[in-house]
Amino acid sequence: MFADAFLWENGINDFFASFSIEFVQYFLGAAADIDDVILNLLGGILGYVLFAGGSRYLQRKQARLKLSGGNHYR
Repeated sequence: MFADAFLWENGINDFFASFSIEFVQYFLGAAADIDDVILNLLGGILGYVLFAGGSRYLQRKQARLKLSGGNHYR
C-alpha cells in the first residue's frame, strides 16, 4: 500500500518539476513541448520502480544471508 502512495507522490513531484521547467522555457522563448513533460514523468516513474525493486531485492537478499548464518556460498 505504501509503495503505491510513494509511486503517486513521486509521479506528482516529477510532473510538477518537469512542468515548471517547461513553463519557464515557454516564457523565455525556448522550445517547450508537452512530450518533454510526458517523457520526464515516465522516466521518473520508471526510475522509482527500478530503485524500489532493487532495494526490495537487496533487503530480501540480506535477510536470507542473516538466516543462513552469513554463509555466502549457499
